[in-house]
Amino acid sequence: VVPSALGPNPESAHVESMKIAGLAAMAVAFGATAFLTLLKVKTDWAVNIVRFFTKPLPRKFSDGLVNLVTSFAEGVGGLKGFKQIFGLVVGTILGWVPGVVFYWLALKAFGIDVPCTNCFFLQAASAMGVVIPTPGGAGGFHYLVQLVAAKLWLLPNATIQAYAIITHLIIFGSLTLFGFFYLATDNGL
Repeated sequence: VVPSALGPNPESAHVESMKIAGLAAMAVAFGATAFLTLLKVKTDWAVNIVRFFTKPLPRKFSDGLVNLVTSFAEGVGGLKGFKQIFGLVVGTILGWVPGVVFYWLALKAFGIDVPCTNCFFLQAASAMGVVIPTPGGAGGFHYLVQLVAAKLWLLPNATIQAYAIITHLIIFGSLTLFGFFYLATDNGL
């Protein structure tokens, strides 16, 4: 049983690295949230900040980034009022909970007993893994699942390798099948 998301040895070098990465991610999240808030409240200021920081870049790239931010600001403009923002936050939470339960049940299927709440950490790590640009999210997903479960939680490496492959196949395989289904129905097949 792994009692903590930080693993059995809170003094391990892996834990220290994860804490530093977590603090860096938190700083980026707060910065992004502040910028998005500014984008929503004072769009012109946010666009001018982007113009300022992209000034040294080639004009074509700078203009493209400014256009992207302006277009994104128009989309964010659709969030009007507390109810819509609250709905977005609740929807995000409701979107993550089934994934956490999936990771937890999959660990149980492999005979691994961890608290369900630890799987929020595992899901966040796997989500970061799929952001790494590889075909189908392969590699980054597996590495970060292994980093958390095998290196941090000290679970059996071979079991976690199998777990990473199977969960990846289930997640991306089901998405691929849904994609083929909708591709076929949209094209009248």
